[in-house]
Amino acid sequence: DLLFTNYSPPLREIIKVVNKQSQNFYAEQILKTIGLEAGHFGTTENGIEEELDIFKDMGINTDGMSIVDGSGLSRLNFVTPRNFNSLLNFMFKSKYFVPFYNSLPIAGVDGTLGTRLKNTKAEGKIRAKTGYLTAVRSLCGYAYTGDNEPVSFTIIANNFNVPVKLAENLQDLVCLRLSNFRRK
Repeated sequence: DLLFTNYSPPLREIIKVVNKQSQNFYAEQILKTIGLEAGHFGTTENGIEEELDIFKDMGINTDGMSIVDGSGLSRLNFVTPRNFNSLLNFMFKSKYFVPFYNSLPIAGVDGTLGTRLKNTKAEGKIRAKTGYLTAVRSLCGYAYTGDNEPVSFTIIANNFNVPVKLAENLQDLVCLRLSNFRRK
């Protein structure tokens, strides 16, 4: 006899929590689920193996890439800005773009970017995932230019010895530049 049934929220809702709030525990569980769904045990190792295969299928060069967790909190993770931008460009063309895009924090509005770029031209025009470790700040996502043209960007600052706020301010200045950029 059936004892219990539990239905998960849709993945698009789970991803929204992961990306907007930077919920690392959820990210770790998604990685294990990827391994499980591929027909293996739901382990980090199996998830990473499958994830690297998925990246290769997307056309992302995984040479030199090292992934050891699902949250990105390990200092043993090595991913280049080009890797991130390749993923962003793939997603932009994907049928999953809208739920992915909607999962990203919005500058000056919500999530981990809710207090950044408020009352600037970039407010609402930048959607990006933040990354935080000691002496590491990253920001990857999409900007809408002054011509309302979407562009992907990746900014990673490693091993800096200035106040964190300065690293974030530099990222914000790049986002302001992108949101003000015009081709015409």
